Amino acid sequence: TEGGRVQTAFGAVPIQHGADERNGQLMVRPEGLRLDPTGVPAELVEAHFAGPYWELLVRIGDEAATVRHPSAEPPHES
Repeated sequence: TEGGRVQTAFGAVPIQHGADERNGQLMVRPEGLRLDPTGVPAELVEAHFAGPYWELLVRIGDEAATVRHPSAEPPHES
């Protein structure tokens, strides 16, 4: 951890003050992640249209995560 953030394959994520920084499990909601062309490159594995958003499965190495991306912006692989 560094400055109240924990490093993950998907980038740095803020953690709650007072959280045990050595042990624990980090959970991030799909709407808590976003696509960013200046961020960490990821593989787009699946994309499903879900009305107001796209539900995307992205992978970085052995780690995978679901991202909810606004439907007004079609997903693209970077």
